[in-house]
Amino acid sequence: MLRKITLAVLCCLAFASTAFADKAVNFVRAGTFGTCPYRTVGDAVESGFESPQWSSGTADDGQTIVNVEGAVTWGGKRYRALMQFGLKPKGFDVNGVALNGKLMSPDFKKQFVQELCK
Repeated sequence: MLRKITLAVLCCLAFASTAFADKAVNFVRAGTFGTCPYRTVGDAVESGFESPQWSSGTADDGQTIVNVEGAVTWGGKRYRALMQFGLKPKGFDVNGVALNGKLMSPDFKKQFVQELCK
């Protein structure tokens, strides 16, 4: 009996975690970058990333984060890109961009977002 209850609790937690994750991803996808309020983040990522994969979780400091990963072409070369968003009470920030596992500079992050907005 205890085993069934434990299994039921774990299933509920997994479902709740997935539902929360979907909510965080959908929140970011439906939002906009400050530099291009006319285009959703989801649309910008879909046009700039090849086969983007979205996920969410919690950072070590407790902040909810949303990651999007996929292939991008930058300067004529293909890279594996990771873009991370950090949720705030009334929006989100772009925490960073990494290409092939290397965290890029804040200036590059701004350029990357500008390119996605085109």
